[in-house]
Amino acid sequence: MCMQMCVCVYVCVCQYVIKRMDIRDPDVKSVADNEVDHLSSLTHRHIVSYKEGFVDTKYFYLVMEYCEGGDLAGVVERKQRKSEKLSEFQILDWTRQTCLGLKVSANWLLCQ
Repeated sequence: MCMQMCVCVYVCVCQYVIKRMDIRDPDVKSVADNEVDHLSSLTHRHIVSYKEGFVDTKYFYLVMEYCEGGDLAGVVERKQRKSEKLSEFQILDWTRQTCLGLKVSANWLLCQ
């Protein structure tokens, strides 16, 4: 009996997006600091992953995982512009994913 060996190679092509926040505004700086603390500590499939952050004299740049479909608000807006309806399944799935991400986030906040 002859056995064949299968070698699978997975290649991850990672794409990122940069969020720019004006840190000259003290309120924005506070939000940016909190967002970095929060995102850098969380790893969950339903939470956008944090890669790194850097700063210049005016802005803080937050490098995060790129979400191909955009954010939820953008998806809903595009559907509305096209007069398309979201399926009940899609709404329930997104609600489930949001709840799972919020649960992880809330647990992180409770542990702080």
